[in-house]
Amino acid sequence: MLVIDRSETLANLFAEIFEKRGWNVDTCLDRDSAIARLAGNKPYAVILLSYRVPGTNGVELVGLIRSLEHRRMTAVVMVTGRDEVAEDALAAGADEVLLKPVNPSALISRWESTPWLVGIDTLADMNLFVIRPYPA
Repeated sequence: MLVIDRSETLANLFAEIFEKRGWNVDTCLDRDSAIARLAGNKPYAVILLSYRVPGTNGVELVGLIRSLEHRRMTAVVMVTGRDEVAEDALAAGADEVLLKPVNPSALISRWESTPWLVGIDTLADMNLFVIRPYPA
């Protein structure tokens, strides 16, 4: 999993939540580190990102993610406090938009009940991609 958030505290909180479940988690706090991770070859089953990212925004990053051949099948979830961002994020290719505040227990529950994420914790441990249809 890759977590992209301007807040080191929030990025570390999300990382801790998922690491306790056995996931491998990397974090990025700005545009440049996010682009470096996204352009790299390390597989991520899920990318969790905030709308506010220094140097860019989450919608632009979603567009970048979907433009990268090796990231097109990666699940992308945006977390934002702005209702109006959801439509733009989904149009750019996000699979899901969650509105803040996000309850960590609800986030885990959501992960476990979302069809394209079921079983993903096992896949993430093995560094495999989730294969699911993605609209062109």
